[in-house]
Amino acid sequence: LGSPVPNNTYGYGRIDVAAAYQYAFLNFVNGGNDPVVLVHDAAIVATYPDIQTALDNCSNLDIIKVQAATPLAAPDIDLLGIAVSLLGGYDSAFLSQTGSTTLQGTLTITAGTVIIANVIVA
Repeated sequence: LGSPVPNNTYGYGRIDVAAAYQYAFLNFVNGGNDPVVLVHDAAIVATYPDIQTALDNCSNLDIIKVQAATPLAAPDIDLLGIAVSLLGGYDSAFLSQTGSTTLQGTLTITAGTVIIANVIVA
């Protein structure tokens, strides 16, 4: 049910069914409900228990998505000159942004470019 979109996935409205299956599969493989996913070239490539681990494994122009209901430690961001996006507030399946993500502590950005949205540092 749905119509094909350019990347050969099927969706209903704004729901990306392929992304939901990618997350469910990776979460099953990793054995848990990780609150952080790494998106590379529009595909979820890994799940992580925290933002710092995702940052340690990201490439230029990757997107790190974080669930809304999960307070996490604020990371130290040192990207060695690359650019990433840190997007918070996602629902449990990472299909839509339903609120914001709270980071506890101090957020430090040393090098690189970071686009941050729907994130509160407390």
